Amino acid sequence: MNCSFDTVVAGAGLAGACSALSLSEHGSVLLVDPGGPAAGASGIGPGLANPLMARKGTPAWRAVDALDAVRNLADRVGLPLTGRRVLRPATGKRQARYFRRTAEEHPALARWVDADAAADRWPWLGVRLGVLIARGGGACDIPAFVNNITDAAVDAGCTLRRDAVAGWREESDGVEVSFDGGAVCRAGRLLICTGADTPRLARSVGRHDPSRAAESGYDAFPSLALTRIKGQAVRVRRPDALPPIPPVSARGYIVDAGDTLFIGSTYERRFDDEDPTPDAAERLVRRAAEVIPAISGAEIVDRVAAVRAAPPGRRMPILGPVGPHGRVWVFTGLGSRGLLLAPLLGAEIPRYFLNPGAIPAELTLP
Repeated sequence: MNCSFDTVVAGAGLAGACSALSLSEHGSVLLVDPGGPAAGASGIGPGLANPLMARKGTPAWRAVDALDAVRNLADRVGLPLTGRRVLRPATGKRQARYFRRTAEEHPALARWVDADAAADRWPWLGVRLGVLIARGGGACDIPAFVNNITDAAVDAGCTLRRDAVAGWREESDGVEVSFDGGAVCRAGRLLICTGADTPRLARSVGRHDPSRAAESGYDAFPSLALTRIKGQAVRVRRPDALPPIPPVSARGYIVDAGDTLFIGSTYERRFDDEDPTPDAAERLVRRAAEVIPAISGAEIVDRVAAVRAAPPGRRMPILGPVGPHGRVWVFTGLGSRGLLLAPLLGAEIPRYFLNPGAIPAELTLP
């Protein structure tokens, strides 16, 4: 292994893959993940790029830029997003009022369709209070997307290895990174994109060499205060009576996957293990059937689960340096916004490396 790189990226999920691709266009990159690309939460299945995710339908942070970034990247790696919109059926009168206001205030991103028109246009919907159209949104097979991005990064010169970071020593002119496989590499920077495993990695590394905790930046990790969120999803057999449908976001989300529908996702702060459960699967199907009645009683063909990271008390990811010399960085906490935000922020990381002061305040460490 060539043990000198401009950047070592730990974690080959959405954040790591997008970052590795953009960084590979500016220097040498080593991307490491013990499970390979999309082995963690990014491997659970399809997801939405939804610019109007909030309960009130308000636009996401930098929604227009984010949509442009994800669509451009999806086209570049040969996996265009499915659809040009996401449907958000209102599930209550108050939400319908919020949705109408969003459409009035943000016509470039949102359009409101009243109840009668929505019933004519989408008769398979079971909620009859109107629909907010999230313009420009769409769905994507996230595991395939991550693999295609990783392939593009390798084509751009990135080195991909199945390995895990075991420790690091940060200095003013770089960082020495050691790996579980025994290798030790020198890099200009270490970018940690390990999602829900980030706190565990920091604790493990700190235990390996507690005497160097301060100089290596390990002691900065507790301030990340990441919450591990378990998300479960199911695939169901496509009902014969259901026509092809656009992506739907209501009481979770529903993606048309041809012979099946993908239904996600739970948001569990307390859990005993990371495995999918029959109870959660049945609950997801019931909730989806409230939105699309044809789903009621659909055969469950697969159950999946993964754990993602979310910073408590905020809806934004964390991006920035954590070590004393600015050589160790984290990019994590994307939560359920990974597909929407990872392509945008990954593309901007080379600029932030050169000028950390340009990192938006919303993303900086708490």
